[in-house]
Amino acid sequence: MRRRRVLALGAAAVGLGGCLEDDSAGAVSGSTRTATRRPTTTTQAADEGTEGPVGGTTTSIGGSLNGRAHRIEDDLDLVERSGTDWLHAFLDVRRKYEGGVTPEEDPDVVALRRAGQEMDVNLFVTLQWNFIGIFGEQSRMRIPPAGSDLEGELIEYATELLSAIDQPVDIVGLGNEPIWETVDDDFLGSDTRLIPFTRTLKDHLVAHYADDDTRIVIGAFNRFYDAVWDDYEHFFRRLIDVAKNDDDVDGIDLHIHYYHLRQAEKMLAVARREFPDGLTTVTEFSPMFRYADNQDEPIASFEGGERFAKRYEISDVTTVTEYLEGAKDDLLSRQEIGDFYDAMPWYNVEFVSDMHDLLDRYDVEVGTFGFLVGDEAHNVDWTHGWTPFPINCLFQPALVDTPDGAHPHYLPDFLDVA
Repeated sequence: MRRRRVLALGAAAVGLGGCLEDDSAGAVSGSTRTATRRPTTTTQAADEGTEGPVGGTTTSIGGSLNGRAHRIEDDLDLVERSGTDWLHAFLDVRRKYEGGVTPEEDPDVVALRRAGQEMDVNLFVTLQWNFIGIFGEQSRMRIPPAGSDLEGELIEYATELLSAIDQPVDIVGLGNEPIWETVDDDFLGSDTRLIPFTRTLKDHLVAHYADDDTRIVIGAFNRFYDAVWDDYEHFFRRLIDVAKNDDDVDGIDLHIHYYHLRQAEKMLAVARREFPDGLTTVTEFSPMFRYADNQDEPIASFEGGERFAKRYEISDVTTVTEYLEGAKDDLLSRQEIGDFYDAMPWYNVEFVSDMHDLLDRYDVEVGTFGFLVGDEAHNVDWTHGWTPFPINCLFQPALVDTPDGAHPHYLPDFLDVA
């Protein structure tokens, strides 16, 4: 049993050491990665529309496996290949509990355990509750009443999942995206179940799991830059107040999906205005809304797209999604997919460095984005209701005909910020 000191801990961060190289280079040696903890710096609150603070923290960029940590078990060499110090994943506690999964044998837990032990990577694990049943056709359910047997069983099971990873997780997120994964009546208003449930979960982890180096964050928060903030401002502030006022909670976690980069900046500015001090992390970030807005357009309709289509003998009517769906059966060369991304005006090939610089400016200590899209992509028809997260991943072996499917633009940018 690990026990965490009941006091406000100085937040620590792990620097991104090592380097990331393109497909022609060998793997990065393990000795190039670091695990040096450093104190949190204080950031002045940012007002909306400002340039934001100049950060005093060096931002670490890592990979997120989202809810499929098991996908990394057969590709652990990619951790070494990328040089990342951080892997993030979320565990769907409710689904695993209802499915009767033994924590020690759960595929996601096994993969995280191996990654931590064999690759010496820092782990950021978020506990996902999904009470609304948004994934996998689960039924909607209310948060169990305080003190009920079900509440206790769910929280204890979550603790067992973390313990089965068999090493202290560096950062634990108490929730994934509560406004999307919780029934409205459980978080809207002043007398709701989510805040007490979150506090009870935190208390249990402090007593029965976390050690002196484990940091706890609350969130993840979404879209502080548009009507979502307007609709949920009261709840967001209540949840942020937990991080501000509870000595056992070290900080907040954000998910930053955006259309324009200025929306990502506004998200960070508002977050730092509301939470000026302490640990801030971003476990998801992408220009997803811009990707989605362009995915069904013909490649040749974009400036630069017609020239690309002619070069690679692609029909003028082939859409972005159709092209990528076809690539799963006829993998693209590194050159072709690099040219494709470069030709699409809506695809920012400098995404990694742009976001790193932005996160660094707002003292975000850890930021993670999609790490791997693998063979599971072949089980989904992307021409029917596909959300294009996979094209934002660091490794895309489902699309790219190289040994690891490394992104031809993203890896060099990792090298620049390492």
